[in-house]
Amino acid sequence: AAVEKVLEGSMSGMTDNLKAIIDDTPTVTVGDDSMLDFSSHFSDGTTDYFFRGRVAFKSGQLYPVAAMGKGTKASASAETFVTSFRLK
Repeated sequence: AAVEKVLEGSMSGMTDNLKAIIDDTPTVTVGDDSMLDFSSHFSDGTTDYFFRGRVAFKSGQLYPVAAMGKGTKASASAETFVTSFRLK
């Protein structure tokens, strides 16, 4: 439960200041590692943006990765980038 709290806190730290709306937060398993994936979107008043991320915690280390771009849904290249994240 403590690891999940760290992962959710990390996601919040990346999205709260943006006032992003969280669309989805599945937990995924990559190899033997459980990670929090998230999809969100926000607006600066004139343009909509997506913010897509993945957060992992292993051996006392926090590993966040994120991509951002125009639109409310992650682009194919952003999705490929974020989902390519692995731990060794």
